Amino acid sequence: MTESSDIIESRIENALKRLENLSHDIAMKQRQGVLGAKLDGDSGEKAVLLQQNSVLKAENESLKSECEALKQMKNTVSGRLDDAIDELSAVLE
Repeated sequence: MTESSDIIESRIENALKRLENLSHDIAMKQRQGVLGAKLDGDSGEKAVLLQQNSVLKAENESLKSECEALKQMKNTVSGRLDDAIDELSAVLE
């Protein structure tokens, strides 16, 4: 390759990298619901983010409650297993 073709290839590779990064950024923003929401400046974006924050907080609280219920269930099952093991041990003695 000549020097000019190396420069052109390098510029094309750089442009492709920038396009990939931009594409990734756009995809991330779309997943976050920021693009396509027809925002009116920063206040619109803030409103969307606050709404998402509220949704995530509610989901977090729900998951905490579910986790606590699972802990209680685990303790119940663990206690029953311990009792069953004790009964089996007594039978085997």
